[in-house]
Amino acid sequence: MRRACPVASPVPPRLPAAPPLRFRGIFKAAVDAGRYDLAIVGVLASVVGAFYYLRVVMQMYVRDPAGEEVPAPLRPSEALAIFAAAAATLWIGFFPSFLLALAHRLA
Repeated sequence: MRRACPVASPVPPRLPAAPPLRFRGIFKAAVDAGRYDLAIVGVLASVVGAFYYLRVVMQMYVRDPAGEEVPAPLRPSEALAIFAAAAATLWIGFFPSFLLALAHRLA
């Protein structure tokens, strides 16, 4: 049985590509300054980071589970905490004026 699509991954697929793309200017500046050692270390660190993130995604979504997955029973305290967090999120989302007024008063 295949798992969910990796598009819904909690580790965004852009994370492995972020260091080489975002810090491309830093690597270029290091090469322009003749600091090839610094540029090589930066690129290698980016490759190691990409390998780590891709391994996590592969483990979560591509590999078959080791055994039959059984959902853990939900204790009443856990259910209460989930309900309280969901209620607070919805309340703040639909009625933000109280929180905004409080932030304005404290600022």
